[in-house]
This record gives sequence, structure tokens and C-alpha cells, in this order.
Amino acid sequence: MLSGFMAFIGNYSYAIYLLHVFITAASRITAKSTGINDIWLLFVPGTTLGTAGPILIEVVASRYDITRTLLLGKRSANQK
Repeated sequence: MLSGFMAFIGNYSYAIYLLHVFITAASRITAKSTGINDIWLLFVPGTTLGTAGPILIEVVASRYDITRTLLLGKRSANQK
């Protein structure tokens, strides 16, 4: 069961690699601006959002050729 979850995450590893910095930074900045300074309250949501956010972005961006190329650096779905 865990290997299936890890395989799912692995399918999106390139998007996570490209985009996690922006999502984790945004979550940390947002949390700190609301007064949260505890390391675990910054780490856990940052890690979760830093993984889930890029997956969501890839799912949405892959629908259109222009966003697929500009955001993910992938070829158009029509090209091989």
C-alpha cells in the first residue's frame, strides 16, 4: 500500500522538484505572518503543501499545451 502511494508521488517528481520551493516558501511566509513560529507547525504543512501543490499544478497545467510547456517544460501533448 505504501509503495503504491510512493509510486503515485513519484509520477509527479519532476513537478515537485520544479515547484516545491515556491509553495513551501509561500506557506512559511503565510504562517509566520499569522504569528506561527513553532518549527513543527511550519514544517508539517510546508512539506505537505510542498508536495501536494505541485501535483495539483501539474494536473491542471497538463490540460493545456501552453501551460504544459511554460510551467512544466514538457512537450505539447500533440508532439512526440
